[in-house]
Amino acid sequence: MYKFLGILILVVFVLLLALVLCLMVIGASMYQSQLARRLRTVDWLRPFRARLIARQSERQRLSAERAEQEFRRTDPLGALAADLQRSRRARQQACDDILVEVGDALGQTSTDVDGDQFMFRALDAWNGREFSERPVRDATFIERYSPALKPLEWFRSEPEPSTPEVESHARRLLMTSEERAAVDVMRTDRTGALAYAAARLASRTSSYNCWSTDFFDTYGVRVDLDDEVTSISRRAADIAHRIAVLGPPPDGELRDDLEVAEAYCSRAQLLNQQLDVHMERLMAFATYEQGVAQVEIGVRKQQQLHRINGVEGHETDAVTVDDRMRAERMRMSARESAILAEGYLGTIELQVAELQRLARP
Repeated sequence: MYKFLGILILVVFVLLLALVLCLMVIGASMYQSQLARRLRTVDWLRPFRARLIARQSERQRLSAERAEQEFRRTDPLGALAADLQRSRRARQQACDDILVEVGDALGQTSTDVDGDQFMFRALDAWNGREFSERPVRDATFIERYSPALKPLEWFRSEPEPSTPEVESHARRLLMTSEERAAVDVMRTDRTGALAYAAARLASRTSSYNCWSTDFFDTYGVRVDLDDEVTSISRRAADIAHRIAVLGPPPDGELRDDLEVAEAYCSRAQLLNQQLDVHMERLMAFATYEQGVAQVEIGVRKQQQLHRINGVEGHETDAVTVDDRMRAERMRMSARESAILAEGYLGTIELQVAELQRLARP
């Protein structure tokens, strides 16, 4: 009996041991498979690959720089043409962005600039004329209504025309067909586009209502728009004149002459840098216009709040409370009247019945 029980215990122990071993084998295989998957997902070469890619990029950059230097050494005029083209595209895009910002539709006609005194100034400065020397088309009118003013002085944004007659006359002074054609030429010129954009910026700035307030004078941030437009336009005309004097790149045998090519490239690069700096000035002017626009928004906000606050809150509350009290008193009076009317009508009915009884013979 004891022998059979011992054998049974031994068999059970062996079975349990076999089960444990099987579970250990299964777990080990599962762990190995997971470990293998993890090992496969780990990019052991990633750091080395990153360094390899960085070295390749550096070699490519150095190779491109050497190729660029060689290209500039062997063909400086070709490299200059590529540089000028990139700069022209950047400046043209900046001018287009400014015109879109001020609401100037691209491709518009010159008739849209009629009556714009800043466009007159830009056009005169671009063509080398003085705005003050512009011929007066109706001198007798100015002598009659504003004898103290110089010719076309009233055309400025400040001081504003003091009489409706002067304002009406100013609106009738439009550009001639030759002047409109000159504006189109200035607008389409790579350098003249800066003068055109400056005139548009000045017109937009002066159109804000806040520009006529003393805010900019109080804080000393008012810009002389007439002077800014004239200065930008004259500088653009001066650079355009220098570019015209420099002329096109040399060709033929002179193109292969490195001394001539390098001399031409140095002057052309200098003028291109001057144009870039002048473009920065125009961008600063555009930033100023945006600042004036923000002031305009602030002024409108203050005006709106002032109008809203014009309706006093405590007075409105007092009126509301008074109306509610009056309505409540009216309702109470109505209830009292109904009660009194009901009692009074009952008394009247009794009195009428009594009178009718007494009136019978």
